[in-house]
Amino acid sequence: MDEARIIARLVHPHIVRVLEFGVEDEVPFLVMDYAPNGTLRSRLPRAVPLTPESIFPYMRQIADALAYAPSRGWSTAT
Repeated sequence: MDEARIIARLVHPHIVRVLEFGVEDEVPFLVMDYAPNGTLRSRLPRAVPLTPESIFPYMRQIADALAYAPSRGWSTAT
């Protein structure tokens, strides 16, 4: 639950927002914001070679989100 509480505090344009979390009948759940543009998997077909230029915008967004997360208590270390 501590992790869900921390994740719920993350408000960033490149992180899907967690609106609610909990456990019901011993099943944990997260209620998340709607992502209108879909997932990377739906946007990038499998088995299609990607150029660095095509993935750079996504990598930049991921790096930006990972840099932000520790400022709100989330550790990106494994």
